Amino acid sequence: MRPETRQAITTASATVLSALAAIWLELENPWWAAFSAFVVSHADRHRLVLKGTMRLVATVVGAALGLELALASQGVMLLQGTAIFAAAFFITRRRLISPYAYAWLIGMKMIVMMMFISILEPVDLVGFAYARVLEVGLGVGLCTLINILVPGDPASPPAAAAPGAKTLLEINQVALLAAAVALSIPLLWTWLELPSMVQVGITTLAMIDRDVIRTRDRSGMRLLGCFSGGLLGLLLVGLQLNTLWVWAGALFFSLVLFGRTYHGEGRWAYFGTQGGLALIITLVTSAGPPDSILPVIERFVGILCGALLIVTASYVFAPKAKGAGEVAS
Repeated sequence: MRPETRQAITTASATVLSALAAIWLELENPWWAAFSAFVVSHADRHRLVLKGTMRLVATVVGAALGLELALASQGVMLLQGTAIFAAAFFITRRRLISPYAYAWLIGMKMIVMMMFISILEPVDLVGFAYARVLEVGLGVGLCTLINILVPGDPASPPAAAAPGAKTLLEINQVALLAAAVALSIPLLWTWLELPSMVQVGITTLAMIDRDVIRTRDRSGMRLLGCFSGGLLGLLLVGLQLNTLWVWAGALFFSLVLFGRTYHGEGRWAYFGTQGGLALIITLVTSAGPPDSILPVIERFVGILCGALLIVTASYVFAPKAKGAGEVAS
């Protein structure tokens, strides 16, 4: 069996198990556990533990800081917008020069998510923060356990080379892109009356690369991945997979397909990442198999709108195509 196929099976197993465990524990949003398992899973045990640790620690710290900002600015739109813009801008700048870039990315996403919740989906913010930490911790923990238990240690694809030194202009370009997208998400979602703003918005922010031009140049791969994963999820829901284990099996085999590409080499790897995440966000619900196709269609539309938002913003901030950068997953 090829290493990428073996790792795809391991990743799909960890992702489905995390989703089932979150559903059994009646956690609010099981897809966060599934997300965490899918993106952290790796054949290289060192990279697995490092990425899992960064995701968990950054989630805790980001949730705490985001909660404080959300409570301090609650009800004051100017303060809320300023907090979102500043957090996305300054944390993204820090991410571009830190060896722990992934931790900064997750922390920024958590802070911005807490602000989104306080604006558009008023709930118990403390309970929401605790729920996210539990879901992410569950996904990271189960993913780490399953990857460690898998016999052998299959060779993983070579790690991408570290990005070269960036100028202050390049750093500020990416930071402004992230800040503008973060600020525009609640405005656009309110104007267009789109659902699932928080989930889709946070997934959208993760699509921003270290290099603005690369964000634009690889936009086709992102759109194709989001469309493919979301469409497959939509088709599976249309088959009315009402039995939990049938639904879990369909999710598993679909994730193996995307995971095979995700863990492979070459330019299609990011297609697998986006396709897998889009599949999860459309197919995984708090109660197991979706009982209605309408919410799935709404989330599918939201995913495509988020991807188009990133593509549009990247053209605004990088009108001339030249250079390359590293993908932030």
